[in-house]
Formats: sequence, C-alpha cells, structure tokens
Amino acid sequence: MGYFKLSISFLKYLPQMYWNWLRKSTHGWSICNILLDFTGGLFSFLQMGMESSNGANLNINPVKLILSMICMVYDVVFIVQHYILYPQKKQPELDAEPAEPGTARETERAKLTDQLPALQPSQLIEPHA
Repeated sequence: MGYFKLSISFLKYLPQMYWNWLRKSTHGWSICNILLDFTGGLFSFLQMGMESSNGANLNINPVKLILSMICMVYDVVFIVQHYILYPQKKQPELDAEPAEPGTARETERAKLTDQLPALQPSQLIEPHA
C-alpha cells in the first residue's frame, strides 16, 4: 500500500509542473498549499532523523523517507517556478474615481481600457425582469 501511495505522489505533481512550464506562468493556483506541503515533508524527514539519532527506532521506513524527499523536491520546483521563473506581475487597477485629463493616471487608464477586448452584442447578458 505504501508503494502505491509513493507512485501516486510521484505522478500527481507532474501535470501541474508541465502546465506551469507550458504557460510560463503560475497564475491561478495558490502557493500556500505548496509551502505547507514542503513544511510537512521537512518535518517528516526531521522526525525520522531525530528518531534514528536517539536510537529509538533504527528501522527507517523507506517509503516515508522517499515520499518526504519526493514531496520536497517537487515543492522546491514549484517554489522556483512561482517566485523565480514566472513571478506574478502586478496588474494596475482602474480606480473608481475619475482621473484628471492629461495626467499620468489618465494616460495609464486610457492604455488599460484600450487593451480590453470589445464586447459584441451577442456576448452581453440580458438582465432578468
């Protein structure tokens, strides 16, 4: 059963890593789960190290050891993708308050609204009465 979990854990990260590489972006998913997963793998690894150094358990569980190492390696890859290879670019927001004509804010707002796609009448949603 442990080796089945090990093989599933090895395969479950591959699609996300591939899609991040293909899109050159990590937009759309949270890095928090990856950081928590890395912390869990690190603590599992440290627990086995502390148990073996105390002499309490000289039989190290190979599945648990390999599983924690696989998780940490994948998590490091995701962290590198998220923070180094494909960092999130801050998107400027359109303010609700009007900008003065001729200012940098008005120029930025005009650039952003020019980049927005024009909606066709068939794309508009009719309100229900």
